[in-house]
Amino acid sequence: MIHQVIIGFATEGITDVRFLSSVIQRSFEDVAFECKCQIEILPIQHIERQSGDFVSVVQQYAYKADEMGVMVLCIHSDADATSDRHTFARKIRPAFTAVEKTNEQKVCRNLLPVVPVQMTEAWMLSDRDRSPEV
Repeated sequence: MIHQVIIGFATEGITDVRFLSSVIQRSFEDVAFECKCQIEILPIQHIERQSGDFVSVVQQYAYKADEMGVMVLCIHSDADATSDRHTFARKIRPAFTAVEKTNEQKVCRNLLPVVPVQMTEAWMLSDRDRSPEV
């Protein structure tokens, strides 16, 4: 029996969508190959950008992800620094905690942070062979 996994992701900006979609897809496929059972990673589902502070935006993404049938929701936020420490402390952990503590039943609680230390646009410039067409 093949198990199917639906992955969703939300990004900071439109240029991140093209790049991160393929990175997330490949990463999950690589992990799936290591599993003992057969796993199919379905095409990655992008969730449109929401407005508001980061915590409330991530909560909105989690609700939308559940509506879309997403099983794992990847949340992107550039570190914009030499370390991801500040982004995790000020953005990721508070947002993920808010989703975890919500009383709502219809919310995706399987959250995965995607926090590049270098902006994804810099990745695309440095690795043209692995980057999508821009």
